[in-house]
Amino acid sequence: MAKDYYKILAIGRDASQDEIRKAYYKLAKKYHPDKNKAPKAEENFKVIGEAYAVLSDTKKRKIYDQNGEQDLKGTIPDPFWIYDNFFFNVVLSAGVALAIFFAVKTICEPSTESESELDDKPQSSDTKSKKKDDKI
Repeated sequence: MAKDYYKILAIGRDASQDEIRKAYYKLAKKYHPDKNKAPKAEENFKVIGEAYAVLSDTKKRKIYDQNGEQDLKGTIPDPFWIYDNFFFNVVLSAGVALAIFFAVKTICEPSTESESELDDKPQSSDTKSKKKDDKI
């Protein structure tokens, strides 16, 4: 029996890549064998991974939309690899985004010293001698 990957992920045929990713994330967490001990959880997890592998790749999705899953045999990676790679990339990209945010924030923060605070700071001996010369 042919699989309807859109139905498996509960998305429409016009779903965006972001909608596909969100649907996969939700279902993969629900059916991951480490979290779900139901007898068919692992089988469902594999089918969800297969659907995501096809629909998230624009070339495979186009082939699937035109000819169904029969033309995709042998091109779908292991669903556990998909899950690990997906979550690793999400965590990695979030970490990079945070690093960039804090780097920019640090660079762009205004100085906290006001002009009056600068006047109260001890002056170097060169500055003191120049002020004495100005008074003479």
